[in-house]
Amino acid sequence: MVFKRNKDNSKKTSDSGTNNNAQSKTEQVKIDEVIVTRDNYKQRLLEMDELRLKQVRLIEDNDVRKTKSVIQLIDTISGEPRISNSYDGRQGDIDQVSEQILLYEKGFDAFLTEIMRDKEQKQKKITDLQSNIEETIRKIEDYRQQKDRFETCIKSINTELKKCESIEKEIRQDLSSQTYSQKKLDMDKHLIIQVGDVIQFGVYPQDESGTETDPIEWVVIEIKDDKALLLCKYAIDCQKFNNEAKSATWERCSLRKWLNNTFFKNAFSVKERSRVQMTLVNSDNNQNYKTAAGNSTRDKVFLLSIKEVKQYLKKTEYRKCKETDYCYEMGAYKKDDNCYWLLRTPGYDSSYIAFVDSDGYINYNGISVNHNRYAIRPALCIEI
Repeated sequence: MVFKRNKDNSKKTSDSGTNNNAQSKTEQVKIDEVIVTRDNYKQRLLEMDELRLKQVRLIEDNDVRKTKSVIQLIDTISGEPRISNSYDGRQGDIDQVSEQILLYEKGFDAFLTEIMRDKEQKQKKITDLQSNIEETIRKIEDYRQQKDRFETCIKSINTELKKCESIEKEIRQDLSSQTYSQKKLDMDKHLIIQVGDVIQFGVYPQDESGTETDPIEWVVIEIKDDKALLLCKYAIDCQKFNNEAKSATWERCSLRKWLNNTFFKNAFSVKERSRVQMTLVNSDNNQNYKTAAGNSTRDKVFLLSIKEVKQYLKKTEYRKCKETDYCYEMGAYKKDDNCYWLLRTPGYDSSYIAFVDSDGYINYNGISVNHNRYAIRPALCIEI
């Protein structure tokens, strides 16, 4: 019996050991499952980090379709894990991990919200900037329109200025025209004209350019039988006494033709020409050299002789003469602001012509008849 009892006890001990081993194996299996579950959560957390970063990049890239796909994947990963409830000892660890995941999701959502808010602010700034750009463009367009209006005004002003200049030119032409000169002469006709008076009669270029004409001023040097002998106050042109260097009296010189044709027609109107009297021009010889002056002529415009200069301009001061700017531009020589002006009396022979120098002295010897640097001072007789 004793032997049998021991056998039963031995059997019980053996059964008990077997049961303990089986239970240990079961517990080990559950521990392994918890460890696997924990490792899986760690792996899922890493995957979620990567997916969250990817979601941020996708949001920034405005890829809505891919973003939704990633969010669904995150939701799938962060969903409740399938862990056996039979092991309650490790369930707390799983819940804690789940809570950490939820907190992480909330923090990430807050971070995402901040990103979206920042994006909205930037978008607002962009919108404001666009509005400012549009306003600037509008102002530029307004400026362009104002500029166009301003340029139009400038063109209009320039047009009016040109009209004013044209009117001014017409007025100046009227003032210096033959009609004005004639009216001036008509007015002088009703006054008492005396020797030494200066009157205006005819027009001629007097400025440097020679493009505009001005009234010619004449000095009255003699009044006789309702006629006035006039001498040009200024030397008005520079011409040769004769174009060729050979003997030439007043009767045959080229200057006589120029004065009674070109000058006479250009300087006076038809009515003014009718007032100019045909004058007997005596052939006054050069008394110093006994040089013959040729034949007397009848002219409307002429030069004074040595005899006439001494008769009408007794003092050297009266004989000094200034030239016009036009005369100077034509080549006339001057000294001390006075010019040299030609006479019609020959010099020491008929190839020379007498003149008055810048100091008012008569030069009897004369200068070559084709000399081109001495001025002319016309004379004429008009009816008063």
